[in-house]
Amino acid sequence: MGFSLIEISEAENKFTSEAKNKHGRVYENAENLVFLLWDFLKSTEADAWIFVSFLSQVQKFATLSLLSTIRHHNAQSLMNIRQVFEAGVLAAYALHERNDTTYYYKDQNDVACAKEYTKEKAYKWLEENYKSHSDTIKNQKKIINNMWTHASILLTSLNFQLEKEEKFFNSFFDKEDEFQTKNNLLFLANSCWGLLDLFAKEITKTKIAKLSDNFVSKMKQYGDDNEVLKKELMRHPRIQKWTNINKKS
Repeated sequence: MGFSLIEISEAENKFTSEAKNKHGRVYENAENLVFLLWDFLKSTEADAWIFVSFLSQVQKFATLSLLSTIRHHNAQSLMNIRQVFEAGVLAAYALHERNDTTYYYKDQNDVACAKEYTKEKAYKWLEENYKSHSDTIKNQKKIINNMWTHASILLTSLNFQLEKEEKFFNSFFDKEDEFQTKNNLLFLANSCWGLLDLFAKEITKTKIAKLSDNFVSKMKQYGDDNEVLKKELMRHPRIQKWTNINKKS
């Protein structure tokens, strides 16, 4: 592949068109849950607009994560999921706190600025009201932060190869690794399912939106599928290897 934007775009289109056949049920499960984020609401009240605005970011970054995963951009995929979590927590909080001045202020030049401490309030609210969701998001963000959000020698191995002495090969795309791809797809699917469950619980409480008629049945189906696929992945030799190492240590 020559290094031009057109050829890169063509290669990424090929990866996308082949994703369903190549990655099978794991891809379908992630795609189902990503696109349920776009289709889980039947209607919303006018004062749910802040929730919907944050939801738009959840939808966008979840979709970008799906695309990044199947296009062999692992760090980008996980960094997008981090955005999914941050927007998702604020979206859930916005179902509870619907005053727009909670989220921004205007400075002396009449320029709108985000209130940074609102994130802290949102995470505190989540911990107090949805402890299991809070713990899961903290753990998943920790996994992302430990490996994917900062440059490190470990990440260079995805794009760099020493072929012979004094001869290097760099690639725009990460090395093909079916295990890593499926792991990222399941990570994304888990993240989407958890946020959808969180949104549904708070919507049921606040009554400022209505869930789609088939939401409950889809969540059960996709959740069951996700658990089956997760158990299959846990039997992978690379997972078993690290499980055994942790047992010994």
